[in-house]
Amino acid sequence: MSVLIIAFKSIKQTFRNKKALAMGLLFPIVLIFILGTVLSGAFSDSSTFKNINVAYLEQDNGYLSKGFDGFIDKGNSIGIKYSKVQTEEEGLKAVKNGKSTGFLEINDKGMKLYKSDLAGIQGSVVESLMKSFLQRYGAVMEIARVNPGALDEINNNTSYEGLVTNVSLNNKAKPEAMDYYAVTMLTLIILYSSMNGMYSIAGERTGKTQDRLFCTPVSKYKILMGKILGNVIYSALQIAIIIAFSKFVFHAYWGDHIGIVFIIALAESVMTVSLGAGLSFIIKDTGTLSGILSMLSSILAFLGGGYFPLDGMGKTVQLVTNLSPVKWINQAMFQVIYSNDFSSVGIAIFISLLIAAVFIGISSLGYRKEAV
Repeated sequence: MSVLIIAFKSIKQTFRNKKALAMGLLFPIVLIFILGTVLSGAFSDSSTFKNINVAYLEQDNGYLSKGFDGFIDKGNSIGIKYSKVQTEEEGLKAVKNGKSTGFLEINDKGMKLYKSDLAGIQGSVVESLMKSFLQRYGAVMEIARVNPGALDEINNNTSYEGLVTNVSLNNKAKPEAMDYYAVTMLTLIILYSSMNGMYSIAGERTGKTQDRLFCTPVSKYKILMGKILGNVIYSALQIAIIIAFSKFVFHAYWGDHIGIVFIIALAESVMTVSLGAGLSFIIKDTGTLSGILSMLSSILAFLGGGYFPLDGMGKTVQLVTNLSPVKWINQAMFQVIYSNDFSSVGIAIFISLLIAAVFIGISSLGYRKEAV
């Protein structure tokens, strides 16, 4: 109960700070609107499949290979470049070097896709395309078994419109500007929750209320947990408002799994609040720490693709972006929203909570050294 009381106190303190409220709610909403409007041309449909290159190796001339040959023509017409390779080693090397988004190996037993972890949403697009192709191929084979006469009509339909329309298995194949910045500005503003974590600790120290708090029959650990919980609850309200506003006012697309996206964002909030709290015990000067947190948030957001997509900017840049937890958070959100792909969710949450655990530990040790 004492943890909840302290958490409620932290929430009230945050709501009293009008500047923090404006920063936390109005700032991201304004940024989403400005960036989503001004940069809409950069996310136009003409660049839907920009910079997607797929290497492929056909190991037989069966029905699957023949069907895929027709699919290549449709892919080329929408901007996906397919390059035939002679060996498996050549295809894998192209993926490892970043020259190809993925490598397809086709034989009489089926199709195998290799894609780089650095491919991001482009890799998810290729994977969804191949799933759609195989679904149609499987349907055609079943029709051929049951009613061979119906194949003539199917063979005359070489447009593959169904495959292209349902690339993402969702309503959208890729984010438009408003969709993209709704996600990235959300994760950016959550980074600034580190300020709330910092002020919740440093504020007690500078406001001369810390000694009175320590004199209460509440352990220092519960005080710390109450403060972190209060800031995370406030951040959860902030996340919900930004998602709802961008969805219903700006019509940003959040997919069919908003709950999963919310959990990822909440994990990021736990990380950033804990980061701010932990660093407040290492750097005592509030002004200096505030500047450091602001700069760190900008750098992490940039490396995470917060200001513009970094896909296709080279292997070195992609490797550097792995240093930012925001990269994994944004990637997980986009894959959930546009590909129904949950493979990165666990990674994003694990990274966030691991960093949070480290800085909660630092805060706990720091509180033990604080004397009344």
